[in-house]
Amino acid sequence: MPWCISFAAEYALKGAEQYRDRSNAGAANWGVIASLIETCKLNAVDPHAYLSDMLTAIVNGHKQSDIDALLPWNYAQQSAN
Repeated sequence: MPWCISFAAEYALKGAEQYRDRSNAGAANWGVIASLIETCKLNAVDPHAYLSDMLTAIVNGHKQSDIDALLPWNYAQQSAN
């Protein structure tokens, strides 16, 4: 592995650890994000594309009553169609 990738990975991990260690809220937020990423992987969804599309939909006023449409397994079905 090139040294720059190794350095970037180590820096990213240390940054994530510091973020989680600062507060319980940080740990809870990290848990939600990690859970969404792993759920995407289990449903064969690209986590980056999913999170980007989900956040864009929320910013653009996606209805809270239709929150189920933003779940990773529903996103996979919408992407397939």
